[in-house]
Amino acid sequence: MGVDLVVASNLNLLDGELAIGTDNKITITNASNSAVGNVNGYLVSEGQTSFLEWYTDATANTYIFPFGVSGSHIPFTFQKNTAVATNIVIATWNTSPDNQTMLPVGTTLSAAKGVSQLIDRWWEITPSVALPADLTFRWTTSETSSVNYTGDPMSYHWNGTDWDNISGSAGLESITATWTSYSGGGGGGGPLPLDLWYFDAEHNAATGNVDLSWATVSETNSEFFTVEKSRGGKDFEFVATVPGAGTSKQSVNYSAVDEDPYMGLSYYRLKRTDFDDECKYSQLVPVTIMENLQFSVWPNPAKDKLEITFGNASKGTILPMSPENSAEINIYDSNGRIVYSKVFDGTFYKFNIDISAFDHGMYIVTLNANNDLHTAKFVKE
Repeated sequence: MGVDLVVASNLNLLDGELAIGTDNKITITNASNSAVGNVNGYLVSEGQTSFLEWYTDATANTYIFPFGVSGSHIPFTFQKNTAVATNIVIATWNTSPDNQTMLPVGTTLSAAKGVSQLIDRWWEITPSVALPADLTFRWTTSETSSVNYTGDPMSYHWNGTDWDNISGSAGLESITATWTSYSGGGGGGGPLPLDLWYFDAEHNAATGNVDLSWATVSETNSEFFTVEKSRGGKDFEFVATVPGAGTSKQSVNYSAVDEDPYMGLSYYRLKRTDFDDECKYSQLVPVTIMENLQFSVWPNPAKDKLEITFGNASKGTILPMSPENSAEINIYDSNGRIVYSKVFDGTFYKFNIDISAFDHGMYIVTLNANNDLHTAKFVKE
């Protein structure tokens, strides 16, 4: 794919494959479990840094990640067992036979757990909030070509120091098991390890700010956190920096405030920087701030010029609308005829109109913005 992609509505895979690409991520911000659908199509991850992220709401629903490779469908199923909102990030990829080279350095699953045969596929699963869930792993027939089944397959979880066996029920080229903790992590630019308990961003209607909060379960070598924001989920701007706790085995709560948030839909993320300058990022958190449109004409009565102001009311100040929006201004005379008309993009919010040639009398000004119609009257002297 070559770029990150944010899908705010639905992703429908009708046919063929859509490759996510190395160091790329597709983010689904629609929390409905039907936001991603497939008929004959599928998503290709096939890399440790090729992620599919799905924002989920506080419901115990089942989310199906429609992965596939080389014409084979290998969907991954995440069935939440508790009604908790979490962002789920998953990557999966084929490995060499027995895939021992993918194990953490210095460990061997076969020696530690008596396992001699491994399916040639790996999964990296990182929910922003760890919660119990039934996970269904699927793989292709060719990825078991070197495996002679002597019993049901089992899933294994790396807990940071050792491999935990998580047993479950096996199907045809699949296994379903109940997980309560996750390895998380990843290469540079990947999600934060699961010492991040949560990261949240909420619009405060009373102040007009966006209040940001997060907490860690533990920290290792953590120097500082940086909060960033973006309109489209790709190009980010600085919001705030908060010192980290260094190394801590206890939970730590943090907060920050964005006093100049974007109107409309925007995304926030958390960047953690260690003392060795290694950086990790959280998942994106969406925030929507509705436009609070103000509209006025001045002076009234008017003689030669009329000043029209429209834009967002924020902390007592009129600001331009979001750049992607537009507004149409029309002025009607007392007979209903349009005597002035102009379309403005969202960067305009105050302008003057020369009305010296208008006839004396009553006029109506209409503003059509964001599918809302606003009206005002003035008298031409």
